[in-house]
Parts: sequence; C-alpha cells; structure tokens
Amino acid sequence: ANRAAGCIPNAHYSWLEHDPTYRDRFLKAQQLNRDALIDAARAHARVVSAVAALSPRDALVVRASFNLGDCDDAPRTLTAIGADLGVCRERVRQVQALALRRLRPALSAFA
Repeated sequence: ANRAAGCIPNAHYSWLEHDPTYRDRFLKAQQLNRDALIDAARAHARVVSAVAALSPRDALVVRASFNLGDCDDAPRTLTAIGADLGVCRERVRQVQALALRRLRPALSAFA
C-alpha cells in the first residue's frame, strides 16, 4: 500500500533466516576471504624478504618494475628506471631478468 518506491518488505527476506545452510555458507565465504588475505600478506612478505637479499641495484630494478616499494605509484618503465641508473632500457631489462632468475629459487621453496 504505502511502500516507498524500491523497498521490499522484510518478509521477502525471511527465507535467509530460515535457511540453515545460508549462514554456514556466508561464514565459510568470510573465512575463505580472510584466509586469502592472510595468504596474500604472507606471500608479499616472502617476496619483499627475497628482494631484500638481492644486490642494491637488482633490488631497485625489481622494486621499481613491480611496484614493491612503499608508495602507491604505478610500476615504472624500463626507460624511467634506466634514466635513474644512468643505463639504457636494454641494460635494465637484462638486470631485471637476472634478478628474477636469482629470485626464483628463493621463492620456489614457498610454493
């Protein structure tokens, strides 16, 4: 009768309260999301730790290429990284490839 446009009476949602599996599914989904966030945080910490073990130049290239720094900037281009280091884009690509090869064994232990 005098319902606001777009409002649905609570009676239409009563099935949610009476469905015994709904609450379980909802709680399980929340736990999965929480677990995924924890796993992502642990993986990020492992990557940051492995990158810290690289040489300063290699670490700088990896951090800048994949935005692993403390800022929210977008990943930087090879040309921009090369300008900071005083080398060409191709040399930055080579350093990046070598650094990633060095990281692979350290990170494969966690897979």
